[in-house]
Amino acid sequence: MNIKVIPNKIYSYGPDIISVVSVHKKFNKVKIKKFSSEEVIELPLDNIYLFLKRLYTIGEVARIVQRKPDTIRRYERLGHLAPPKRISDETGRKNWRYYTEQDASDMIEFFSERKPPGRPKKKYISNRELRSKIRHLGSKSKIALERLNDC
Repeated sequence: MNIKVIPNKIYSYGPDIISVVSVHKKFNKVKIKKFSSEEVIELPLDNIYLFLKRLYTIGEVARIVQRKPDTIRRYERLGHLAPPKRISDETGRKNWRYYTEQDASDMIEFFSERKPPGRPKKKYISNRELRSKIRHLGSKSKIALERLNDC
């Protein structure tokens, strides 16, 4: 089981939240930077999937579940989705939300049970239904005209 390590994406490395700085396949190294201490570490590329677990930003999760980030935030506020985990440090990323793969799969399940996004499809009516509606509206207009004339 190999995962692709992508530069500029966030991962968990044990208890730390890190960002991948660079991947050097030629030298079999991955450079990572811890969010909390800004420390840069080199790790071997072999078996990196044992150490790094991918984390997703709200924009990435929104693309995965095919919804807008505001929609996800709204359902979190309403309590339908679990509150996000946040990066808590002093590097300017304090309000960043992040989600694990399990969070993303829970959202996919939640949104798959709901109506599809966008406007509902137009319902096409048959000629018979159209004639019936016209007759019904015609009879209603006759009654309305008779009441108007009686007044």
